[in-house]
Amino acid sequence: MNKKNSDFKYRIRFFRRKLIPRFICIILASILINSIICNIVKNTIRQRSDEDSEKFLAQSMYTFSSIINEIYTLTLLLTYDSTISDTIRDCLRNPHFIFSDIEGIQSMIITPVVATREYIESIYVYFENDNDFFIANNEGIRSLKTYYDNNWFDSIRSSENMEKNTWSEQRSYQKTTGFTHYVVSLYQRNLYGDGIIVLNLNRNYLNDLLSGLVSYDGQIIYVINEHSDVIFTSSEDPLTDYGELFDLTGSGTPRSQNPKYRVSYQKTDVAPSWTIVSAIPYDSLYAPISRINRFIVITIVLSCTIASFIVLQQVKRFYESINRIMTFIQEVKENPEAAPIMCQQPKDYEFIVESIVESSIRESELKHQLLENQYQNKVLELKGLQSQINPHFLLNTLQSIFWASFQLTGKYNIVSEMIENLNTILGYLLRSNELLISIEDEIRVLKSYLLIFKARHNNPFEIVWDIPDGDYSNNYIGKMILQPFLENAILHGFVGIGRDDFLLRISLCQSDSFLQITIDDNGVGMSDKELEKIHAVCRPHAKSPSTHIGIYNSNRRLYLIYENKYQLTFDSDASHGTTVHLSLPIIRQS
Repeated sequence: MNKKNSDFKYRIRFFRRKLIPRFICIILASILINSIICNIVKNTIRQRSDEDSEKFLAQSMYTFSSIINEIYTLTLLLTYDSTISDTIRDCLRNPHFIFSDIEGIQSMIITPVVATREYIESIYVYFENDNDFFIANNEGIRSLKTYYDNNWFDSIRSSENMEKNTWSEQRSYQKTTGFTHYVVSLYQRNLYGDGIIVLNLNRNYLNDLLSGLVSYDGQIIYVINEHSDVIFTSSEDPLTDYGELFDLTGSGTPRSQNPKYRVSYQKTDVAPSWTIVSAIPYDSLYAPISRINRFIVITIVLSCTIASFIVLQQVKRFYESINRIMTFIQEVKENPEAAPIMCQQPKDYEFIVESIVESSIRESELKHQLLENQYQNKVLELKGLQSQINPHFLLNTLQSIFWASFQLTGKYNIVSEMIENLNTILGYLLRSNELLISIEDEIRVLKSYLLIFKARHNNPFEIVWDIPDGDYSNNYIGKMILQPFLENAILHGFVGIGRDDFLLRISLCQSDSFLQITIDDNGVGMSDKELEKIHAVCRPHAKSPSTHIGIYNSNRRLYLIYENKYQLTFDSDASHGTTVHLSLPIIRQS
């Protein structure tokens, strides 16, 4: 019993001695790496956030400053010229005004502004008059007493705004029963103080504009006016407690130090002073750090688990060796005369035995690896021999079928011709492992390939080879590089019903340094959309598509062989056929 307890304690002690240092190394390394990565990521995120906020605020300030400047520009256009302002006054003050007097001002100044700026919903022009008349952009002169939108006039008459030249507010009105329009109105008095221009901004349009500028999850963008009212927002469900972001008790200045949001803001440089505020949740901003921390924790747990399992296996293996040593020592203690020298140097013996055991284990592992490598080599050799046997068996079988077909008819027939052509193609593909082949051999095999297609295809078609006489045996091209283009021309081009005039023309023109190849068919052609897809898959770094795989693979082979020195273009017209142009650098055998 005591021996078992001693053995158990020894195992635990050995396990802890092996495991704890590994745990400490893993945890310390993980914490150090995590700290460095999180610090780098946090600085990068903060820098990126500052840059994004600076760009966003500059862009937003420019946009909203331009919107505010619209009211100034419109005021100058309508009041700077005394003739225009006098005409407006006369028309508003005279109940029997002539429409042509105001039509020119309305069509040349007011209407173009509304028509060309989607964020402007309407423009009102008012000069003091006893009739309560005003001009409403496209609707002409209207009466405040009967017009559906007239609460803006209350803002003009309020004591709060009597001394102001420029101000803004958020309003709403009902044009039709049950439908409420929300606008933000900009007010600007004229140079003489007896008139005012009201620019009504489409609140929904500008809210959508702000929504498009959101870069982070949960980010909220506000525009607050000079009264600390939120007039535009990017969120359909904005914060109900604006005090988290704004010091509304003061001048509406955003709180730059916020425990939940990273707040940045900028004021417009024209009156009324609007403030653009961006609030990004820290949880969204620093989400990558949380993911990194989770990854590090999972890595630590997995590493500790793996380390525990490895150490446990080591303890089990090493303890067997130690147990044998302890047994030998116990035998020596029981019979000292058996090995007195061993008893005097137990530590040396333990070291030697452990070294022998480790060497034996290592030697066993090496033998196992050597046997496994030898087995893998034999498997590869057998597969290589099999890959040679199967194609040659197929060629020999096709040759036997060819002669059997020839003997049955006593002459060439369509079956023997197809078998001969197929035998030529297979022999060509298996004859050499080289990537490049002479143009003469390539053309010879493509002719056999097309003859097989012609025999199989439902629609008859003619083949024309336009190849000038010359010696092409020393000029090389990628093996079967043209086959996908010929196959596409037949399978997708010659699909008409009742046509017997399909024609496939292959032309070749050779210069000193380039080979021009043209594949032309008079088939059904392609639409512009389909042609655009083919051009897309032929780009140098296009991803593997779900269609046009053959053309994509051929283009990749061309790129690998010729790099950027080749040209591949497609021309097509629906119902008039397709033309493929290939310009390849000539490769000669050196």
